[in-house]
Amino acid sequence: LTTVFVVAPVAFHRVLFRQHQRYWLVEASNTTARAGLALLAVTSAGVLFLVFDIIVGTVVAAAVGTLSLLVFATVWIAVPLLTSGRRRR
Repeated sequence: LTTVFVVAPVAFHRVLFRQHQRYWLVEASNTTARAGLALLAVTSAGVLFLVFDIIVGTVVAAAVGTLSLLVFATVWIAVPLLTSGRRRR
């Protein structure tokens, strides 16, 4: 699913090239790219959880998985929002 959503904007553009569907293309591409990034974060956290669960144990795995989701949220959501707020001022 991650790959489907991340690559969808490229497919949309290829199919709708020169068909005057710019508004739909931009909106749909934004939606699918965001969904793809969210799924990528969940997939990455899940892989980290799986590896740490096998090697160290479930408690550490849960901590690492949760921490990785917090890092993704910070870097991919909080940083851009904070940066855009500073530029507007």
